[in-house]
Amino acid sequence: MRNTCPKCAGLMMEGRLRGTEMDRCSSCRGLWLDGGELAALLGTPADLPPGEAGRPTNRGCPRCGVGLSERRYRRDSEVLVDACAKCGGVFLDAGELPRVEALSQGLDDPFPPARLARLERRSRSWEEASRRAGVEKPAWKAPLVSRLGYLQRVYGLLAGTLAIAAGGALLGRAEALVTRAWFVAVAAGLACLVALWPRPRLPGAVVPLLCGLTASIGFLIGAVDVLLARSGHFPVVWAALALAAALFGTLATVVAVRGQDLEWALAAVGAAGVGLVLFLVGKGLFPAAAAPIGTSLSIGVILFASLLFAAGKSLLNHQATEAAPAVTEIYVTFGGAVLLILILILTSRRRYGYGYRRRYGLLDMLIR
Repeated sequence: MRNTCPKCAGLMMEGRLRGTEMDRCSSCRGLWLDGGELAALLGTPADLPPGEAGRPTNRGCPRCGVGLSERRYRRDSEVLVDACAKCGGVFLDAGELPRVEALSQGLDDPFPPARLARLERRSRSWEEASRRAGVEKPAWKAPLVSRLGYLQRVYGLLAGTLAIAAGGALLGRAEALVTRAWFVAVAAGLACLVALWPRPRLPGAVVPLLCGLTASIGFLIGAVDVLLARSGHFPVVWAALALAAALFGTLATVVAVRGQDLEWALAAVGAAGVGLVLFLVGKGLFPAAAAPIGTSLSIGVILFASLLFAAGKSLLNHQATEAAPAVTEIYVTFGGAVLLILILILTSRRRYGYGYRRRYGLLDMLIR
């Protein structure tokens, strides 16, 4: 996810000029330079020479969220710049600083006009999506610090709930337990889903309800793993859940350590690379189990990429303080469909179903 312009909220493109990194707005063409970058670009001792105190503005720093102050570049100059008193960043309107304006002819190299135009169209589409969702201050427009905190919470919740689902799947592989308790898991999952949809009826219990929903789904997935084993297939789904949980945990850590969020597609490609490496290692250590290992890793990577895409889209529909509601929306969408599929599988075929399958198989009743 890119920074947003403090002037017009357009998406900004990262580029490098003469070895100095900067961000350029795809809409108004303003420039954002982090603390020290303007001095490096101009070859001056400091970003801004000593001058008069700045005047507060309604523009927020795209890095730390502190309000920018407008001040003269020099006491004897009419050129105004916007500076952040906390992180030292500087925002320059297009053509605002003569020396930067003189350099702007070379900005087409780090900021190709075609790429800026594509980014501007993306910014407009995101703006329209947020407007349709009725969100005035979506997370994608929040300062970097707030956006990173939002993503860390979302990724952390996804990692925790997926780990709970993996644990439930392991428990669900105990056939003697599943035969007696699968209906209880179905009832618990449906109860949690109803409590969360369409909006949480118990706002203070969102996280416990999410844990209950994923635990129920995981338990039923473990039951399906047993059915696969009965059919001569290897049970692999629980390992896929564990892999997805580990990937989200790693991603949350990377975001926290690097202080920069990642494009979801790049993270998905990285996860696919990790899955390939694990497959090659597993194939070398356990040649006979290459097929189930590959299947498990593929399911895990696909699950991770799907949830990651949904997490990225949540930036358009939720504010930066709404991490739990965003994860709830993801699970209500995905979890509801998965829970229905699991119920149909567990109750449809007489030779595979559990409990009262001989008389009350759901699909059997529909077919009769």
